[in-house]
Amino acid sequence: MSSPAAVKAEAPAVRHVALDPDKKHDPHATRFGKFLQTTIKLSASDLICKSGQQPKVRLRGNLKALETDAVSAEEFVSIAKHILNEDQWADLHKFGSADFAYDFDADNRFRVNLFQARGKLSCACRLITSKIRKFEELHLPPIMSEIALQPQGMVLLSGVTGSGKTTTIAAMLDYVNARKPVHIVTIEDPIEYQLTDKKATINQREIGIDVSDFKTALR
Repeated sequence: MSSPAAVKAEAPAVRHVALDPDKKHDPHATRFGKFLQTTIKLSASDLICKSGQQPKVRLRGNLKALETDAVSAEEFVSIAKHILNEDQWADLHKFGSADFAYDFDADNRFRVNLFQARGKLSCACRLITSKIRKFEELHLPPIMSEIALQPQGMVLLSGVTGSGKTTTIAAMLDYVNARKPVHIVTIEDPIEYQLTDKKATINQREIGIDVSDFKTALR
């Protein structure tokens, strides 16, 4: 693996690529696939793996270790070699990290950051789901539905990390999706909810996978 100094000196923005396009790098051939499956089963938001430790999932904001053996440094390298293609493996060596997406099934997708820390591998996996909560579930004020249906204008939704910004935006988009035959284009980094066409036609574009940056996407 590259030294931390070399990584710091050389690394540009790491490319984002889809995992397993040729069906030769299936995570289920390793324990990593079981970890992803358990993350979905527990409705956890994230999976965190670190060499020498048990994998952990984030439940309601707190990390909880899975009841399984620790992932040794050697096993982590073996997993990485299996799930990464040649370009991703080269990125990991050159930049110290590799970002990719994996479609687990029709309803669940993972955004994965595999990286080096003190010479050993770790990864952070964010679960992206198509289950979008309704306004009522989020206890949003009625005015939000009126704002969502406005034909033009700019809406700024702000808040601290974990306050529900993305969840609220997804609920607003789904509200429009169910009521108006319009074309919705999103530019996201990353895509955290998968939207399905209802009355609207939706195209979700992810920075690093579908388009290089926000500036290009807004042309």
